[in-house]
Amino acid sequence: MTADSTKPAANGPEAAPGAAELAAQVQALDPERWLALLLAPRAAQPDLVALYGFNLEIAKIREITREPLIGAMRLQWWRDAIEAIFTGARIPHHGVAQKLAGTIRGRGLPRAPFDALLDARELDLELEGPADLAALETYAAATGGGLAELAVRVLGATEPPAIEAARHIGTGWALLGTVRAIPFLATLQRTMLPADLRRAHGVSTNALFEGRAGLDVAPMVEPIAARARASFEAGRALRKAVPRRARSALLLATLADAHLADLARAGYDPFRLPEPRKDAALRLGWRWLRGRF
Repeated sequence: MTADSTKPAANGPEAAPGAAELAAQVQALDPERWLALLLAPRAAQPDLVALYGFNLEIAKIREITREPLIGAMRLQWWRDAIEAIFTGARIPHHGVAQKLAGTIRGRGLPRAPFDALLDARELDLELEGPADLAALETYAAATGGGLAELAVRVLGATEPPAIEAARHIGTGWALLGTVRAIPFLATLQRTMLPADLRRAHGVSTNALFEGRAGLDVAPMVEPIAARARASFEAGRALRKAVPRRARSALLLATLADAHLADLARAGYDPFRLPEPRKDAALRLGWRWLRGRF
């Protein structure tokens, strides 16, 4: 995702992809969710593509806009689209919005997770990021946790323990993603490291953005990784409550194990993380066959 425009298109935030193009975007930009999606029942895969495509549309807003005001306008466009979908009003002529409407209505998805996700993404537009670790965890629960809840609902899991398991796994994945994205966000002059942790350890945003030699980010990263690990453990404790057909959406926890191990070996310095492992599909398939995540 690159910065290419700051002006919303007439019919939506940007040119809307078709079904095949949207699937290709999910595969390219969210490859780990894509691998897990391929293990879902075939009939549910188009709905998961629509859901994850919507998530990409929201997640990339800050990257493709130079001005926070334009980003806020794009978020509002999507709020209006969600409002139209749930109230039966005219849906914008936008490919992702149209596909998402079919998924929401066809699967009977609730509105609250969508609203919470959009509200949480306002944090992406702020220069300083979350105030503290609690604020980051709230953000992760609304974004990753809400998305995981919607995914298992698409796959037919609606009982409260299954929803709780999904929210734990999704929250952990979002926290881990925040850590893994630190180097990339620094190149964009952004950070999601909690401000209180940066102050406590004397790390300025300028030092972080410049990647100054000797910069010690481990004391800020390790507590976030610990929260992510605790979220995965809480989700796995509820595994038996998740129907077999819905567990593919939570297989990201399997990949998280390797990412957390790599992070620990790197001394909790995301600037020193190795290249992604090549055996993700094999590990997902093995866990799937065992009914685990």
